Amino acid sequence: MRKKTVPKEIKSLKTVFIYAGIVLFFVFISFAIKTFFVIQHSKYDGQHTFTIVIAKNHKVGELIAFNPSTPSFSLLHIVSGDVPLISYGKLLAVAADGTVDSNEDIPYGTKVTTTMLYLLLHFNSIKTNLTLYDIGRLLLLSKNVSETDKKIKDIQLPVEDIEQDKINTSLFTDDTLSSENTSIQIINATDMPGIGKRLERVITNIGGNVVAVSTAQTKENVSKIQSSNNETYTIKKLKNLFKFPVTKPDNPAVGNITIIIGEDNVNTSAF
Repeated sequence: MRKKTVPKEIKSLKTVFIYAGIVLFFVFISFAIKTFFVIQHSKYDGQHTFTIVIAKNHKVGELIAFNPSTPSFSLLHIVSGDVPLISYGKLLAVAADGTVDSNEDIPYGTKVTTTMLYLLLHFNSIKTNLTLYDIGRLLLLSKNVSETDKKIKDIQLPVEDIEQDKINTSLFTDDTLSSENTSIQIINATDMPGIGKRLERVITNIGGNVVAVSTAQTKENVSKIQSSNNETYTIKKLKNLFKFPVTKPDNPAVGNITIIIGEDNVNTSAF
């Protein structure tokens, strides 16, 4: 008997399906790996207060603090006043977890969901230290905030420090940081007078408990955070905000946490 031969067209079709399957498999693997790294590098943990600064052409227009436990958000809209993104911490005396900068017209205002949707859709054209995953989650959070859980404040700069601090604490207090109430000592180990008090303002305005600010007798080259317990939320928050390394304390300190400001932060604009 003669063997039946498979038409060349069927063989070619099978080959196409096999190659297509292989390509789709590698596309899926590549997408999964990329998604994994995006999630791994995300900054928003979905549990604690998360504050972002939004700027247009390097000038700050808004600060938004998202609180997932309520859910709620607080918004500070800068109506007038020049606040360069690079020095918002120093000028406004508040610290943020993430920054966004755009060269295009960001829709500022009370509709935070619209703002976050814009950032999501224009992610490739903005400059940010957030991931697409972060922005997507903050967008979903904003959609679930009721009108009664929104705090919105317009501000015209400049304002007195006392007034600025009052506004900041009402909008940007981190509830977990405040509830831990960990005592913090700040030591200025530089020749720059007043830098310790500036850091105190920033930490206090987000709910930190600063119990002492002093000046070291000798200078330190590198800033650092000292604590015997490196796993608390307060430690992790301070480390993420100011990028100081965490080390064990050399000697017993006044506070549970000691922040030493070194010469590497003399010209900082973060506080």
